[in-house]
Amino acid sequence: MKPSLRAQLTAGLVFSLLVVSAAQWVAAAMSIRGLLEGYAATRLQHDTEGLLAALRFGAGGRPHLDARYVAPVFRRPLSGHYFTIVVDPAPPLRSRSLWDSTLPVPALRPGAVRRSYVSGPSGRPLLMLTSAFTKQGRELRIAVAEDLGPVYAGARKLGLRYASAAAAAILVLVVLQLWIVRRALRPLGRAREQLVRLGRGEIATLDETLPREIRPLVEEINRLLDVQRRRLERSRNALGNLAHGLKTPLTHLAQITERLDSELGSEASAQARERIGDLRRIIERELRRARLAGAGPATAWVDLAVEIPALLEVLRGIYRSKGVRIEARIAPETVFPADREDLLELAGNLVDNACKWARGRVRVTAAPAPAGGDGLVLVVEDDGPGIGEREREVLIARGVRADETVPGHGLGLSIVRDILELYGGRLSLDRSPALGGLRARVELTAPGGS
Repeated sequence: MKPSLRAQLTAGLVFSLLVVSAAQWVAAAMSIRGLLEGYAATRLQHDTEGLLAALRFGAGGRPHLDARYVAPVFRRPLSGHYFTIVVDPAPPLRSRSLWDSTLPVPALRPGAVRRSYVSGPSGRPLLMLTSAFTKQGRELRIAVAEDLGPVYAGARKLGLRYASAAAAAILVLVVLQLWIVRRALRPLGRAREQLVRLGRGEIATLDETLPREIRPLVEEINRLLDVQRRRLERSRNALGNLAHGLKTPLTHLAQITERLDSELGSEASAQARERIGDLRRIIERELRRARLAGAGPATAWVDLAVEIPALLEVLRGIYRSKGVRIEARIAPETVFPADREDLLELAGNLVDNACKWARGRVRVTAAPAPAGGDGLVLVVEDDGPGIGEREREVLIARGVRADETVPGHGLGLSIVRDILELYGGRLSLDRSPALGGLRARVELTAPGGS
């Protein structure tokens, strides 16, 4: 399963911030280090100028330094500030701070300046500035070095401060971006809720007041819903017109058959009337199928605790002469998102079929699905002779017409199966443990339900 858009956007943002912050940290660390080394090089330049001014030549041209112009830091051993003055062929002049160490002074022409990195006493890293001069006709080189340890320590300290500030900024940006992403994706959440409500039949169309990135999709869904409704309406109208158009010719045929009863004979006339009756049943069946709404956007929540008792009251009146007692056990708040006529058609056909075969009792039970959610379980039982296991399998088999297999269980169960196919439900037939006859169990799952 792919991660959600929110997770992808958040992960992309965090990764981008980390990459950018790391690049900025490296650039800032290099800049700080270069800046500090630049300051150190400037100090070394000043020290070089001071040493050049303090350089004197004695009798015989022997070089020496005027101590008044030499900074005290050069006289303290291992102070981190060092120098070496080379005046060929005299021995080099070294600062006392070098102790027993030396500086590798490169050969340069007068006027040249070179900045380099060398190792000083105890292997400490040094920044060394070497300058070549001509003074009083003598060529000389002055190398001044400074310990970079404090410079690097300062750079690391600034780098850590920058990293801490960057981490805090990243945290604030991530929290802010999470809020922005949640706010930006809120219309998608509303669209999802509307799709669920659309599947349950609570609304007919989706709200199009959405961001322009989502609006074309919602508009296309609404357009397809409208096209579907129009096509369904045209199909129903066409089937209805066809069926009603056939009723009149069939009525005329029945009248003609009655008038020709004496000429055709009673047996032939009965066969003709039976065929006409078959045609009428087929027309009625197709009309009923055309009226099935299915789990579409026109559905709504149906309260079975209100609708089923009213339906059973009608059936009690129809089968009063037979003496069938119809019991109802409807759990309170048993509701289901479907077309009201479809559910009444489903329950009515099952109860009607049970009343036809019952000896005296029919029981109707309806309750929410045991697993929770928006499911529905409808059970209809009778105390009739029931149906054998083989016949029950034939009735439930997909694509088999019930009215061509088991006599007496024709159009009713056929309509039930049509409704279940539209709603994605399931029908099971077995023997009722309480009443001994047939038990029909229907399980429906609401669109968008669990």
